[in-house]
Order: sequence, then C-alpha cells, then structure tokens
Amino acid sequence: MRRNTAALAVCGTIAVVAVCGTVIAVTNMQADQAAQDRARAQQDAANALVEAEADKQRAQIEEATAKAAYERELTVYRECMKDRAAAVAKASSFEISRIPECPAPVFSGTSARAQQPAGASSSSGITSSPWLWVALVGGGGFIAYKKLSAPSGSGAVTPVSNKGFTFEKGA
Repeated sequence: MRRNTAALAVCGTIAVVAVCGTVIAVTNMQADQAAQDRARAQQDAANALVEAEADKQRAQIEEATAKAAYERELTVYRECMKDRAAAVAKASSFEISRIPECPAPVFSGTSARAQQPAGASSSSGITSSPWLWVALVGGGGFIAYKKLSAPSGSGAVTPVSNKGFTFEKGA
C-alpha cells in the first residue's frame, strides 16, 4: 500500500506539474499573441497616420492647382470681357448679338461651358431621367385603369334615402 501511495503521490505531483506547465505555456502563448496584436495595431495606426498625412498633402496640392487654374481662367475671362466691351462699343446694335459671350471661370479648374459645345443642352436634367418617364407612364396607366374600372351611372339603379323616403336613380 505504501508503494502505491508513493506512486500515486509521484504521479499526482507529475500531473500537477504537467497541468501547471501547460497553464504557464498557454499563458505565455497568449501573452505573446497579445504582444503581437499590440505591435500590429500600432503598425496599422502608424500606417493610417502616414496615409492621412499623404491624403492631406494631396488635397492641398489639388486645391492649389485648382486655385491656380481658376486664377488663369479669371485672367482670361477679364481679358475677354475687355475685348468684348470694346467690340460692343464699336458695333452697331444688330451686330452685338453676334459677338461671342465670354465663358465664366469655374473654380473646379475646368470650365463646364468649355467642355460643352455652344447651343447644346445639358443631359443631366430631370427630363433625361428614365425614372421620370416610368413614373409618368405608370401614373397615366393607373388613372386610365381607375377610370375604366369605375362603374358608370347610366344603367345602375342606386337607392338613395332622403328623410325616410326612398328614391331610385335611373328608374
């Protein structure tokens, strides 16, 4: 019995040590994983800061470019207006309509009028939307359906009560 007790004690001790070792190993692995996750999160945050700074600089450059383009367009517009004013002053009344208009500068850097030929209409209006036409056709169909499905009053006999007397329409 003593041998068994000693063997059980040794086995129990070994089991306790094995469990404790496993717990310590798992805890160490979790700590390593957490440290790696923290390092990855710090790296991601640093990358996000770098990207945000690059986006900020890119936006500033684009804004400066747009401002410079606008200033150039404004200068051209002013010169055009001077030339047009001189031409209007020299022209007869019927010739004024033939003097071309000056395209106004647009801050976006590109002139919308310069991209579109003269006399062309913009295709971004509400009438160019296919949904408008679907709604109009659908609404017209619904109204026609209601008109056709309503019973007509010519052949229908409808009792009407008026102070105790019953009158029939159409009879």
